[in-house]
Amino acid sequence: MNRESVTSSGIYKAIGLSELPLLNKLLNSNDPEHLLQKAFALKESGKNTEALALLNKIASLENLDHLSHLVLARSYTELEKEQKALAEYGKTVQLKPDDKEYRWEYIRLLIKNKKYEDSVEQLNKLIQLDGKDFKAHLELVTLYQELDMREELYNEYVAISHIAPEHEKTLTDLAKMQTEKGLYKDSIQTYERLVKIDGNNTSTILNLSRLYFVTGYEPEAEKGFQQLVQLEPDNIEVLSNKGFQQIEKNNIDGALNIFAEALEKDKENIRAKFGIIAAYTRKGYLTTAIKRCEKLLEINDEIVPVQNRLAWLYGRKGIKLDEAVELSEKTLLSNPNSPDYLDTLSVLFFKKGDRVKAVELIEKAIELSPENLYYKSQLKKYTRKRVAG
Repeated sequence: MNRESVTSSGIYKAIGLSELPLLNKLLNSNDPEHLLQKAFALKESGKNTEALALLNKIASLENLDHLSHLVLARSYTELEKEQKALAEYGKTVQLKPDDKEYRWEYIRLLIKNKKYEDSVEQLNKLIQLDGKDFKAHLELVTLYQELDMREELYNEYVAISHIAPEHEKTLTDLAKMQTEKGLYKDSIQTYERLVKIDGNNTSTILNLSRLYFVTGYEPEAEKGFQQLVQLEPDNIEVLSNKGFQQIEKNNIDGALNIFAEALEKDKENIRAKFGIIAAYTRKGYLTTAIKRCEKLLEINDEIVPVQNRLAWLYGRKGIKLDEAVELSEKTLLSNPNSPDYLDTLSVLFFKKGDRVKAVELIEKAIELSPENLYYKSQLKKYTRKRVAG
């Protein structure tokens, strides 16, 4: 008899039983093999109560092997005695810890009975056996979501992203969690991986572009926002694109109206709020622009373009120069190769009288953007003043 072959379909058949012995006689037996044969014969005959009594007798015996516990577990499951089945599966995997099939049966029954914490423990043991068990990792994700175990969930997403580097659902969820945790650079890298998988996914491009913007990679952000014009022309960021275009045309009132319309659709839209700041700056309403920058940074002090704009505005007004330098230096920690941010800091040092530092910074900006005539004019101004001084 091959006990391991017993499945939920009840493969066991009555073996050589022309008529069933008395139950009390069977209960006096201590031979698990014999008892299992009789129990299955009883079960196949529809005598579940008697079969269950024999199964309970077998379960009470000591020193059963793993196959006996496995057969008991499957039999109890068929008879809808799932708590007893769980106990027998536990003994099965304890005696046969390296068998993935047995452990999966145990896990499925644990999940069915909503024993999620025990399921997590068993899944982690599966992963100890095979760290690349994709199915086990995905099942853990589901359980961690159910148990609201956020840190464990995050670690699972990271693990799956290495095992299955093109699994879009995992990468998308990982990127969102990285953003929630403030791990913006990690989130950007994950979204960039998603773009390589599907370069036309609107949600991916939108989220990546917004992250580029918040972290100070404005040219990269602009490319993404422009891509949305074709992919999703009704997107709110496309509307903001039009607002910035109006600023470039010096139609400031038109730009302000567009940004106001965008904020009616999404009152928390950072780029639209920044657009209003940019419009007021262009209009010469520097005090208004400063107040809006300060208010926005009170809500979220990590918006790098707003940090840069406020630092520049302080410099332009000749106020709070030390605070302005601190803000400007923060922008360069986020994006050290931004010519625009280097220019802002050079202006501030020039205002503070440190012409050497100003020249050093603007020369680096020119190295990064050698065709930019404005930066070259800034360099001339700094060096001219230095000679005159």
